[in-house]
Parts: sequence; structure tokens; C-alpha cells
Amino acid sequence: MSQSIWSLSTAAFVLVVAGCSDPVSPAPRGNLSFTLGGCTTYSGGVGADRSNPSLAERSLDLPDIDGHRPGRRLEDGQDGASVSCTVDGGETNSIEATIFGTQSHPANALIETVGINITDGWLKKTADGGGSGEALISIHTADVHYTNVEGTVCTLTLEGTPGDQFTVDAGRVYARFDCPYLQDPPTACTRATGAFVFERCRED
Repeated sequence: MSQSIWSLSTAAFVLVVAGCSDPVSPAPRGNLSFTLGGCTTYSGGVGADRSNPSLAERSLDLPDIDGHRPGRRLEDGQDGASVSCTVDGGETNSIEATIFGTQSHPANALIETVGINITDGWLKKTADGGGSGEALISIHTADVHYTNVEGTVCTLTLEGTPGDQFTVDAGRVYARFDCPYLQDPPTACTRATGAFVFERCRED
């Protein structure tokens, strides 16, 4: 009898613990669009299909640089994407974020890894819904990594065209970036512009 009582008590305890456990947070998600200029001319984004000759059409799933379309957001682990991000709240939002995924060139039977890494980022909103900030950014295309020339930073902005959806808040951000001085040593004459979106981010 005592063994049966012990088994029932144990089962009840397990049910109580399971019922009180914290719910699983949804996976972070995001995307990226970028254009390289200067020494290197190239454009793309996570999940892009570069077989489409129309830049406008193949960009539909990517974050719009004017802020009117955040595009398709890929969850961490979806279609091979890797996403992590932290965006805290407050008057000035700090940003640390990374997304890596693939874009395809079916005509060349080629699939390459592309991505962005954002560190030491911050954005400060203004009363009219705009805002600006800075970050260190590296752009990755296949085996080439473009990083900030020493002593330079990339600018971040929430200033789009009328009706834009650019935003930053605890746990999410959709912003445009401009990196005037990137390098792929020894080459140091590449510029990058684009937009990124991250959601369901850590807030600490």
C-alpha cells in the first residue's frame, strides 16, 4: 500500500512541476537584403533566388530598404537559416544580431551562404517615429567576409519614405544600414547598403 501511495504522490509532483514550467519562447526570426558597391558589385539576401532576372521581383521576399515591406522572416532553423538576436528596450535600443542562410543561383547550380553580423549596435528613436544609430557590421557572401575598416562604423536609420514600417522596440527591429567603408583585406574599397529585420529577440 505504501508503495502505491508513493507512486501516486510522485506522479502528482511530476504533473505539478510540468504544469508550472515556463512556456517555450518562439524562435527568433529575421531576414536581410544588401547591395555591395565600389570594388565589388553584388546584391542579395537570405532566401533570395538570383535566377530571376528582375531585381524587383526577386527582392519581394527580402526587407525593403525604403521600409515599406519587412519581407519574409525566417525562423532560426527554418530552411537552414541561423538566427540570433538581442534588442533591448528603453530610450536607446542596443542591438546584437546575426542571420545566416542561403541564396540560390539555379542557372549555375550554385547555392551560397550569405549573412550579416551586427555588433555594438544602437538605435535611438525620435518623437516623429524616425531615429538613427550606429553599429559594427560584417557582410558574408560565400567565403568572403566584408568587415568595417578600422576606425569606421555603419550608420543605422529608421528614416524611410512616407508610410514606412521601420521600427525598433524591445525584442524587434526593422532598419536600414549604410556601411561606407568595408574591407575584404587587402581590398578596402567596398560599400554596403541594405536593410535587416529581426523579431522575437531576447530583450536583455
